[in-house]
Parts: sequence; structure tokens; C-alpha cells
Amino acid sequence: LLSQEVEIAYVDRLLRVAQDSYTPAVLENDSLCRKYFTELMQAEINVTSGATLIANKPVVCLVGASGAGKSTAAARLAMLYTHALGKRVSWICADTLHTGAISEARAYTDALGIPLQLAYTAADLAAAVSAARGADLILVDTAGFNPWDEHQLVELGELLTVAPNRTTLMVASAATKESDLNQAAAALNVFHLDGLIVSKLDETFSSGSVFNFARKSQIPLCYFTFGRLAEGTLQAADAERLTAALFGKGWN
Repeated sequence: LLSQEVEIAYVDRLLRVAQDSYTPAVLENDSLCRKYFTELMQAEINVTSGATLIANKPVVCLVGASGAGKSTAAARLAMLYTHALGKRVSWICADTLHTGAISEARAYTDALGIPLQLAYTAADLAAAVSAARGADLILVDTAGFNPWDEHQLVELGELLTVAPNRTTLMVASAATKESDLNQAAAALNVFHLDGLIVSKLDETFSSGSVFNFARKSQIPLCYFTFGRLAEGTLQAADAERLTAALFGKGWN
């Protein structure tokens, strides 16, 4: 667990619980110890159903730091809902400043055969959401932000306020340092985050920072993403799989 960068104080606590709770015979059994440790760890991770969130509030705003993988996460959600579930999806690109963001969104929507709308302002977003009300899923891909830039947070807040009955999902790369995840979440919590999409799980050898962050923040895990963009590379979050990765099973 320490080699996976799980917080040392937390590992110490697990050891103390094990020593106080289990007999010497159990403590000498490696497989039983792993089983008990993983059960304790899984109980501390908050997991929720992304499908249920979306069914209740289909306007899904994806937020997160630059490079977190929001557009790719949006494409994976769109692929799941159109190809696997046969639902109607609309994509609103509210990232109109970063180079290539619009062309990337257009490439995804053209490939999936779903409508794309652009939102340069909060008023544009309100109009786009209203126009897409018949869709089962309305994806709002926002611009990546700098957690230390108050102006960018204010701009993001202005956009989100025009969609009050929304599902707000934070997208976070598994390769991000835990301290940066904490800073991004602290900045975004004002927007009442409904869940977390952990992206790029195949791009790091250590899942400890994700586990630490999920355990301490208690932001509900919704989805995991990994690998190249394809069907099946967006999966419902699973605390058991996350803890299994910490014990050397990795992500394939």
C-alpha cells in the first residue's frame, strides 16, 4: 500500500485495527489479511450510480482542471448513451477559448452522429440547454480551469448558474498529484459536485492518490475511464476494483 502511495497514517490505522481485531492465526494468513484490509478500505469509499444521477438530472456539466480529460469523458458518455443504450444525446461545447476545443468536440459529435451547440456566454448556454431539452442526456463540456485563478472560477460559476437543475461531475486524471486533486476539489466544491469521473487510470502505476482523494473528499465515485476511446472504456465506478489495483492487480 505504501508503494502505491496510500497515506502512511491511514495504513498505520489499518494495521492497528487488524492487530486489535484479528487472531494471530488470521494475521499470519496473507490472503485473509488482504481480504479484510480490502473490505475495510472499500467501506470508506463513496460510490454512486452515474446512470441514476443522469436519469434524475440529464443536464450533465463536466468540470475539472486543464488536461483532466473532460472532452474524452464526454465522448465516452455520449458513446455509452447512443451506442449501448440507444438514447438521444446533445453536446454543448462551452470550451470556446482553448485552441482546438471546438474542432475536437465537432470531431466527436460528427463521429457519433449527435448535435453540437456552442456556448460562448452564459446566455448562450441557457439557450442551448433549452433547445436540447428533448434529449436524454445533455452534455456540457466546460473549459479547463486553474484552481488558483479566481477569475476562471467566477466565469465557470456564471455558466453553471444558468443550469440550476444539473448534474455536476468533476473529471480528474488518476495521474494527478493528490495535492492538486485536493486543490481542484476545494475550488469546485462551491458548485455542489454530484460525483467524480476518474480518467486515465491506465496512465499511472499508482492508484494511491486516487484512493486517498476519494476517501478523504467523499465525493461519490461515478465512473472510471482508461485506455483508448472505445466502447467499454467507460465503466461504472467500483470500490472493489480500485482497492484491487492497490494490491498489485493494476488496470488493464
